[in-house]
Amino acid sequence: MNSPCVEFEGRRLTKGYGYIKGKLAHRDTWEKANGPIPKGLLVLHSCDNPPCINLEHLFLGTCQDNTDDKMRKGRNPSRIGSSNGRALLTEDDARDIHLLFMQGMTAPQIAERYLVTADTLRCLKSGFRWKHIHKEFHCEAD
Repeated sequence: MNSPCVEFEGRRLTKGYGYIKGKLAHRDTWEKANGPIPKGLLVLHSCDNPPCINLEHLFLGTCQDNTDDKMRKGRNPSRIGSSNGRALLTEDDARDIHLLFMQGMTAPQIAERYLVTADTLRCLKSGFRWKHIHKEFHCEAD
């Protein structure tokens, strides 16, 4: 990959991917040059630059190939707990909330205290969210 990125100059989605004619610009570029993308494959970026449409930077791969590429390049940051950019609670909050549940408080009561929804707290309590904290309070079978 000696050539520079060629960035799509039209509409972009939130994560920077170009969007044209109802599809991602890099996929559109690939299909125009190479034909249909086989079922089950993605068009991946060797440059890791979402708006890039340079064919020399695009290659086909599976979801697993994409995950492996991210891991190999260290682009898979932790998104658990408070490191998730959308998190409203901290790890300490989650621990305190578990204790409040154990003391008999209800999700609506706790939600009012922490200014989150009762559904958020039910997900925390069930382990659907904040699994790393949930495991601290619940033994799992070996």
